[in-house]
Amino acid sequence: MRKRSNRADAKMKADLQRWLIESGEAEELVAFLREERAPHPVSPTRVAVTTSLDVDMFDAMMARAASEGITSRSGALRAAVREWVSDVECLPEAHQN
Repeated sequence: MRKRSNRADAKMKADLQRWLIESGEAEELVAFLREERAPHPVSPTRVAVTTSLDVDMFDAMMARAASEGITSRSGALRAAVREWVSDVECLPEAHQN
């Protein structure tokens, strides 16, 4: 397959612009592109953690994760920690040891 030249790209863009203007779609497209879109949610700051688990605990964690549709080790660990701290999140003065 041959790579298009800059001239071919420019002609294609000009043809597309001409078609949009002639078809009356240009104004609708511009309006669509200018619409305010919902902002992307900001991901929470993450901290990388390295840990080791005994094989039986790891296997049990991954078996439960699989039963809940979680396929990655990181996802399994996040789900386990999320469950463990879920009641603590509501209590700002909770024990932090």
